[in-house]
Amino acid sequence: MEKYIYKIATYNIRTDTHADGAEGSRFRWSHRFSYIKKQIEINDWDILGIQETRQNQLDDFKSLSGCEVVGSKRSESRDAEYNPIIFKSDKFDLIETETSWLSPSGSKNSQAVEWKAAYPRIFTTAVLKEIKTGQTLTFINTHFDHVSETARYHSAQLIAKKLPRLKDRGPVFLMGDFNGGCSERWYKVITNDFLDCETLAPHKVGPDVSCTMSTLDSDPSWSDMSKIDYIFYDRDVEVLKTETLTDKFHGSYPSDHFPLSVKCLL
Repeated sequence: MEKYIYKIATYNIRTDTHADGAEGSRFRWSHRFSYIKKQIEINDWDILGIQETRQNQLDDFKSLSGCEVVGSKRSESRDAEYNPIIFKSDKFDLIETETSWLSPSGSKNSQAVEWKAAYPRIFTTAVLKEIKTGQTLTFINTHFDHVSETARYHSAQLIAKKLPRLKDRGPVFLMGDFNGGCSERWYKVITNDFLDCETLAPHKVGPDVSCTMSTLDSDPSWSDMSKIDYIFYDRDVEVLKTETLTDKFHGSYPSDHFPLSVKCLL
């Protein structure tokens, strides 16, 4: 089978919040989306997993030309967030999609109180078939809890248990904001089954961090930032390049996270 290059990215876009000022201010979503849209257009990603996405933000992404968006929200709250997956509709057919809850029961809208999580957490799965080749790819997009290391550890175990069924269909990618570094237990669980794109890429661009720790308009040192966003893959993938994009628009970042982009051959 002929191999093709795919461009994949994960991006915590920062939720639309009043903490960023009055509606219409330069840090609110109504301004930031135009910058993120420009990043999407310039980088021309085939697959994009995003986090911290409220309904109005989801609607904006659904308005993008040539894209399909899949994923359910994590609770029935009006401000509940999604972890959607966005893909090029002229390049992929959707085989199936599912949103699952990161909790002991795994049931809809369950709160992982046993794991001391601050919020319900989810992961979205999309099984896609590349139209030209018939190649089947599976993408998982998630956002682990920011408070509880125990929740992150058990969330990783829960995703790992789902892998055997997914691997039968072809390569699997796992992406998202994991809210923890590579020294934590969750990372060790995930890397038992997956490879970290950044550790194996022959060509890496950008800093070894992915989160400014909420800053949008200043320039803290890299040492004051965190590395919590990752893309993993399981097999049969040749990673060509990874890039952490630190674009600014009119003096500010589009989000408090940087998108992580991966170019791979499979």
